[in-house]
Amino acid sequence: MNTSHRSWLPLLPLLAACAGAPVAPAGPAFRSAGQALPAPSALADAAEQAKLSDTTVQTRLADAARDAGNADAARSGWRNAGNGLLALGATRSPWRLVYQAAGARLLQQAGDHEAAAAAAQRLLADPEADAESRAVGARTRAAALNQLATAEIKAGRLEPLSNASADKRKGKELRPRPPADTWRRLLEADDAYVKVHRADPEPGAENAAGAAYQAGLIEYSHDNMEEAARRLWEVVEQFPSSRVLPDAIGLWLQTFLVRGDTAGHAAALDRAAAAVQGEARRVAAAPAAPEAKARGEQLARLSEQLQREKEGLGFAAGSRLLAEGKGKEAAVALEAMEGTDETIRRAGRIAGPGTAVVKVSKPRQDLRFDVPVVGEGTLEAMREAGSKVLALDAGRTLVIDRQAFLARADEDGVAVFGLEPAQAKGRE
Repeated sequence: MNTSHRSWLPLLPLLAACAGAPVAPAGPAFRSAGQALPAPSALADAAEQAKLSDTTVQTRLADAARDAGNADAARSGWRNAGNGLLALGATRSPWRLVYQAAGARLLQQAGDHEAAAAAAQRLLADPEADAESRAVGARTRAAALNQLATAEIKAGRLEPLSNASADKRKGKELRPRPPADTWRRLLEADDAYVKVHRADPEPGAENAAGAAYQAGLIEYSHDNMEEAARRLWEVVEQFPSSRVLPDAIGLWLQTFLVRGDTAGHAAALDRAAAAVQGEARRVAAAPAAPEAKARGEQLARLSEQLQREKEGLGFAAGSRLLAEGKGKEAAVALEAMEGTDETIRRAGRIAGPGTAVVKVSKPRQDLRFDVPVVGEGTLEAMREAGSKVLALDAGRTLVIDRQAFLARADEDGVAVFGLEPAQAKGRE
C-alpha cells in the first residue's frame, strides 16, 4: 500500500464541457448546483447573458492556452472566469447556485485551492441551497482541500500521510497529536461530505467511502489510533461494497497491532472475516450485477488474506512456545486455534504431500470429558493434504464408525498405526 497522500476525489468536469447545455425544465426558484450551466442565449436577462458569455469565452481561451503549453495563461483565464461566475452567483438569478458550483470548480482548476474551498463552503452554507447543492458544495470543498494538501506536500510545507504498519514502526512509541491544520480542515471536509453524500448526483457512496477512509488515515498518521479504529470500522460497516474496503480493513487491523493489543487484533480478524463473508454472500446473490465477478474475486482474495493472517497468529504463539522449549504446548496451541482437520490441511499446504499425522491426547488430559476423536472427516483432510500415515493414541482415541473408517483408509492408501503408551510417552 502506498504510504503517500492520495486524492480520492476525481477531477471535476471542465466548465467548457458544460457551457451551451440545454436549459433544464422549469423547477424550483433556484436551480440545483448539480445542474449544468445554461447556454447564454437561453437567459432572459441581457446583463446576465453578457456576463455568462464572457466567462464562457475566457474558459475556452484558458483551455486553448493549456493545450498550447502556456500554463500561466491558462490558470489566469480559469481564475478570471471562476470569479466571474462567483459574481453571478451573488445575484438573485435562478442559476445562482449553479454559478457558485462552477466558479468554485474553475478556481480549483486554476490552482487557487483556498479560494475554491471558500467558495464551496459558501455554497454548502447557502440558506437557499437544496440537499443536492449542499452535497455538491461539500464534495467540491473536500476536493479543493485535497489538492491544497497535495500542493503543500510537494512544496515541503506539509508532512505526507503515512500508513506505516506495526512491523515498519519497529516498536516505536506512539505520539498522539492533533492533525496539522490542512489535514484537520480536510478531515472536517471529509466528514461534512459523508453526512450529505446521498444527495450527490455523482457516485456519492464511492466518494463518501473514500472520504471516510481518508479521515481514518489522517488520524492513523497522527497516531490517534482509537479514533482511527473507530473511523475505519465505520467504513467497513457503512460502505462494504466500496473499492476501499481492503485498505480500510487492513489499516483497521493495524490500529490494534501498533498498540500492542494482540487479543484485540485476534478478535478484529474474526469481525473483519465475518464482514467480508457477508459482503461476499450479497455479491453472490446478484451474479448479474455489474462487476459482480471481479468484486467476488476481490472479496475471495481478501478472505484468504485474513485467513492467512489468522493462521499467522497461531504460528506466532507456537513459535514463542517452541522458543521456550515447550514443544507439546506449541502443538496444542496450533491445533486449538483451528481444529484437527484444518491443522492437517494447513500442514499439507506448508510441507506438501507426504506429511504424517500423529493424534494423541494432551498431557494429563481428562478422558472423561475430552477424548481424541478421528473419523472420515480426518481422512478427507489427510487426502487434501497428501498425508498417508496416521498414528493414533492406542486405547485413548475414539474412532467414529470404525469399520467404515478403516475401509476408507484402505481405499485412500493411508496406513493407520496405534501408538502404545511407551511409544507415546512424550505426551506426559
